[in-house]
Amino acid sequence: MTGRGGATEPSCKPVESKRAEQSPGNAILVFGGFSTNNKGDHAMLVGLLDFLRETSSGIHRIVYSTRPDLLREHIEADIRTSPEQFFKFGRSRRLGVNPYQYLLRLRAFARGLRFFALFQLYRSTGLFLGRKRYCKEFFEQLATAKAVVFSGGGYLNSIWWLEELYAKYFIAEVAHWAGIPVLLTSQGIGPFTHPLDRRVAARLFRNAELVGVRDGTGSISQLQELGAVRPERIFCTGDDACLLSPLPDKQIRQILQQERVPEGKLLVAFNFRDGSRYTGSFTSVAPQRYARILDSILSLGNIHGVFIPVSYNSNDDDRRRAEEIIALMKQRASVTILQGEYGPDQLKSLVGSMHLAIGTSYHFNLFALSGNVPAIGLYNDLYYRKKLTGLFSMYEMNSSCYSLGESSLNEIEAAVRELLERRNEAARQLMETNLKLDCIFRDAHARLAQFLGSKA
Repeated sequence: MTGRGGATEPSCKPVESKRAEQSPGNAILVFGGFSTNNKGDHAMLVGLLDFLRETSSGIHRIVYSTRPDLLREHIEADIRTSPEQFFKFGRSRRLGVNPYQYLLRLRAFARGLRFFALFQLYRSTGLFLGRKRYCKEFFEQLATAKAVVFSGGGYLNSIWWLEELYAKYFIAEVAHWAGIPVLLTSQGIGPFTHPLDRRVAARLFRNAELVGVRDGTGSISQLQELGAVRPERIFCTGDDACLLSPLPDKQIRQILQQERVPEGKLLVAFNFRDGSRYTGSFTSVAPQRYARILDSILSLGNIHGVFIPVSYNSNDDDRRRAEEIIALMKQRASVTILQGEYGPDQLKSLVGSMHLAIGTSYHFNLFALSGNVPAIGLYNDLYYRKKLTGLFSMYEMNSSCYSLGESSLNEIEAAVRELLERRNEAARQLMETNLKLDCIFRDAHARLAQFLGSKA
């Protein structure tokens, strides 16, 4: 089958980057968001590391993770326990309960002050009085670091687990005091709904030399609202998962054959993540609603549904959610769940080989839109609203993003049918948009490479 991904090379000429020379002890300290078995986070981190390897040859890359054991199973790199672990405590899934939110903020801030005090004492005397050796190792590494880089994600806001925002801020503050530049790339920023969160976020961005966003104007407007970053420091990198190269069509056909996906049909990809399993502040969508949407689409004939998982975590395994939905469908014989666990480059190419995509997962929709596959995005809470509306706006498909709480099923079904009818036109429009975005993303990453090169 012919894939839709892999637009032709843009005609723009990216800024020529400088290569970092070999410098003993120099290191780029990368803080990734991949602490679980979510291939979207995996894709961002791999894309960034590949980019740093190409543009900063001779520079040692150290990846910090709160789950180094898990990360080592997927990435070959120097992986160490992240000082972010210092800010973690138990389960923070009750973010929807306001009193608990205040306690969480106070605790995270108190931990941050202690972290900063430990750093200042170590910096001035060489003594480390804490029990967490990974904090001491991080302080030691700062002495030879070239830059601290925060890999992409949607963790800088007031909605997600707040340890992410506060931990990143205090790490950036420590790096700033050590004279190490802080760079952010591929970030989805905001919203910030609490005054303390806004102040912490503003300080974090004020310490950053460069802030790269992944959803264009959506995150840029949040930065402008905070007033913490000069415009010349903001650039649009897009999502670093887009740096992954598409796989050959032959490999994708082999996977689809192994999964017994029939040939000669219009393939519509699905992914309906249940975000309520992350935290109590996210509401769950009844699987019956998704089942009805799918039955409506598949009844049109010559269409086969393909559930493509992105997350393989025990809490939110996309395959288990798909099984719940299919059990309620009338057209279940026309659906295949991809059961294998695939890498990020494989998943990106698999979604890019479809004719249409419908889903809630951010990276599932990103893989579709960046691969010229028309998509319908569905969200059910403020967190995913921010992520998906920003994404679809950047790809000039604003009208294809729907709230499951505000839009009727009839409205969503009609939108899917209409997009199916004009899928070829929509794919051509996406190809044009991707050519323009590729130029923007290339220039942004060239700017990042120039900055790293100039610090060699």
